[in-house]
Amino acid sequence: MLSYCPLDPEEQQGNTTWLVTEFVLVGFSNLPHLKTMLFTFFLFTYLVTLSGNITIITIIHIDRTLHTPMYRFLAVLSISETCYTLITIPNMLAHLLMDDQTISIAGCRAQMFFFLGLGCSHCFLLTLMGYDRYVAICHPLHYSVIMRPTICLYLGALVFCSGFSVALIETSMIFSSPFCHSNRVEHFFCDIAPVLKLSCTKSASKALAIFFLSILVVLVSFLLILLSYAFIVAAIMKIPSAAGRHKAFSTCAAHLTVVIVHFGCASIIYLRPESGGNHDHDRLIAVFYTVVTPLLNPVVYTLRNKEVRVALRQTLARSLPSFCETCYTLVTIPNMLVHLLMESQAISIAGCGAQMFFFLAGWQKAFSTCAAQLTVVIVHFGCASVIYLQPESRGNHDQDWLIAVFYIMVTPLLNPVVYTLWNEEGLPLAKLNWKSEDRAYQCDLYMLMFQDIELNGEG
Repeated sequence: MLSYCPLDPEEQQGNTTWLVTEFVLVGFSNLPHLKTMLFTFFLFTYLVTLSGNITIITIIHIDRTLHTPMYRFLAVLSISETCYTLITIPNMLAHLLMDDQTISIAGCRAQMFFFLGLGCSHCFLLTLMGYDRYVAICHPLHYSVIMRPTICLYLGALVFCSGFSVALIETSMIFSSPFCHSNRVEHFFCDIAPVLKLSCTKSASKALAIFFLSILVVLVSFLLILLSYAFIVAAIMKIPSAAGRHKAFSTCAAHLTVVIVHFGCASIIYLRPESGGNHDHDRLIAVFYTVVTPLLNPVVYTLRNKEVRVALRQTLARSLPSFCETCYTLVTIPNMLVHLLMESQAISIAGCGAQMFFFLAGWQKAFSTCAAQLTVVIVHFGCASVIYLQPESRGNHDQDWLIAVFYIMVTPLLNPVVYTLWNEEGLPLAKLNWKSEDRAYQCDLYMLMFQDIELNGEG
């Protein structure tokens, strides 16, 4: 929306100036025939990104072997990516469905602040992850001391404080002056260059200061990462064995891939004194680093990281019996509860057949766990034998009903207790994880110690 407001007496006598009270995000309004396809693509990508990042966060939280600085930083990176996508993609999806493309100035300022804050924090976090790999490979004997949990916590807090401080400065500079002439933002979210063009005061010093901050964040962070990898490559090349060099490089491959993609896109957008005027080109790059790049991170870190893949498989294997047990109870108990409240006890033949199919299919759970949990087998097959291994009904319906209630309600209740308290396979792992230092710390330290010996030519 534009409202007339004279800025000074000269303007009152001459040209009028219209102040902007809200912005219109142009987005993809010039592609109306592609809105449905774009909405489907962005929504699918967004859901995959969310599920991937949430999976990484959950795996790292559950598996104590991944409680090391590298994976803690990876979990923080996934949280940052999740929040990063929440800033822009839901609003973009809503604008693809709605005719109203407006956003208030306060909403635009908030979106820009959080977008820049998370983006700068992302750059600093990738720099911190590069430093973590440098310490692990070049100073393995001091790794557990340098990257102890308290230091990692302080470094993580410093990363986000620095990122949002830069965002606060840039946002305050951009919104310090009113906007006039046009309220059309040639973008699908409030980014620096499209909003700065609408400012009434064309200040070269302001644009130069913002450009300098962008260089400070993007270029300096990238150079620090390159410096870390220069030391890493120099240390790895001294390892005599090819297997040792490959193992050392493999710990850095995923991080290096994400760094190249992230800083490549950020450099194209923000390391320019002024926009080249190609709005479609800028929007295409922005789609890549706001939609596609967050999707690449969970894919890269899960497909190229052996420890994460192993932890994911183990977690899925542990969760499968509980999932099957939940589905098993859903087949009978909700229907039984409905029949207790309603007078009609009827069920269609198709519904009865489907219920019987899924109920009988649930019997395979006993076979999958009988080797480790004999108690579950005895309870399950004992109740099933009393009911189904009879030549004909004895006529005692009350007894059959009581036993049926036991094996469809009490047996699923016993299984979680058995799996959590009596699981002999989980006890050794629990004992290992109760050490004061993580088991992964010790294994990583020993591996890097041997690498350090090889570097000195003693191995």
